[in-house]
Amino acid sequence: MSDIFGDKDWFVVDDILTLQEQNDIGSLLTSNYFPWYLSEYYTVGKDHYEQFKHFPNVKDHIQMVHQFYNARDEDPEYKTEAVSDRKEIIDLLVKKIAKYLKKDKLVILRAKANLQHQITDNKKEYYNTPHVDEPSIKHWVCIYYLNDSDGDTLFFEGDKESAVKKKDLKIIHSVSPKKGRFLFFKGNMLHTGKHPFDTNVRIVINMDFYYD
Repeated sequence: MSDIFGDKDWFVVDDILTLQEQNDIGSLLTSNYFPWYLSEYYTVGKDHYEQFKHFPNVKDHIQMVHQFYNARDEDPEYKTEAVSDRKEIIDLLVKKIAKYLKKDKLVILRAKANLQHQITDNKKEYYNTPHVDEPSIKHWVCIYYLNDSDGDTLFFEGDKESAVKKKDLKIIHSVSPKKGRFLFFKGNMLHTGKHPFDTNVRIVINMDFYYD
């Protein structure tokens, strides 16, 4: 699947879904009947958070999560299973992404939605914990932005180990949330998001795919 990136590490596409599809997905995820769950360790796992929590601009907060597909970690082949009765949302996105990328099949590893609320004591230079979604698996990532908001996705120079050792995080690029936008990037890129500063909520769907 590396051919989708060419000589780039990431790229953005804004026209994969129709406006009606964007509105339908957004309405469902913000309805009174869509279940959201509190994330125990903020935006990442406890181990990642502990390594970065002393960095001055790393300020993590709680977020709400809905898991659609999840890999069974105890399975050596990391087989993925649906864990939501709303998985048709992801099935539609995967179908549309595959059509855009001109691929017959995409193999999904994990998929979830994240909802982050505006934080009253936030600052524009603050961001969530840098991380790599699946350090042990060769994969690529797609983030779908459901609404216009602030709270950019940030990419950092180097990897987690070098950043922790040097006690330095250098931002090399950022992508702003925009309704209907898809961000694709290689899974080994150290990245994070930001809780919104100016808008009420930031909602994204995060999908991890195997390399075939």
